[in-house]
Formats: sequence, structure tokens, C-alpha cells
Amino acid sequence: MHWEGWLASLSSLVCGGALYLMQRALNKRDRQQAQREKEQERRREERLAQERRAVLLQLKMIDAGNALSHACAMALKRGRANGEVEAAEKMYADCRKAYADFMQQAAVEHLHGERGDARCGNCACGALPRRARRQCCRACIPPYIE
Repeated sequence: MHWEGWLASLSSLVCGGALYLMQRALNKRDRQQAQREKEQERRREERLAQERRAVLLQLKMIDAGNALSHACAMALKRGRANGEVEAAEKMYADCRKAYADFMQQAAVEHLHGERGDARCGNCACGALPRRARRQCCRACIPPYIE
């Protein structure tokens, strides 16, 4: 009779300990999952901001190209440049350089990420990129780098 009481106490203690360890493991997993989701959301926001900047730069390049075309048309129509072509050329060259710098920066950030290694920097997978495409998966590469 005496051993039965100890055995019942011991079994409830073991079950309680097992439940405590399981709960601790689940809490740790939940914290890690929340951290991963937060990191993915931050990267998604950065990617969206980068895409917005790319679109704005593309629009500026289109505007500069239109200004250059208009200046050339006016120069042909009048028979002299009147300074419009040089200004439009400078505007176009500045926009083209800004866009090229942006694309180069985006490519370096994608290839090397924040960690400075060759792992994917645009998603939480952290996988090594495939050699041919330099990305870990199709979903993580922004469309303007392809």
C-alpha cells in the first residue's frame, strides 16, 4: 500500500515534467516562427520599397527619353538646337546613370543579402543560390533583376 502512493506520485511527477518540457518546446517553436514571420515581413516591405523606387526611376527615364525626342524634333523643325538637346541629353544621361546604379545595388543586395555571404538575401530560406540563376528560388528574386 505504501509503494502504491509513491508510485502514483512518481507517475504524476513524470507526466507533469513531460508536459512542462513539451510546453517549453512548443513555446520556443512559436517564438522562432513569430521571429521568422517578422523577418519575412520586413524583407517583403524592403522589396516593395525597392520595386517602387525602380518604377519611379523607370518613369523618370521614360520622361527623359520623351524630352530628348521632343528636343530633337524641335531642333529638326527649327533647323537649330537652341540648347534644348543638350539639356535633354544631360537629363537622359543622369537618369540612365541613376537607374544603372540602382540596378547594380539591387543585384548586389540580392546576391549577398545583409549577411555579406552568397546566400539568398531576399527571403528567410537562406539557401545557397543555384549557379546559373544566382537565386535560391523563383519566388524570392524580384522581377526587375531577372
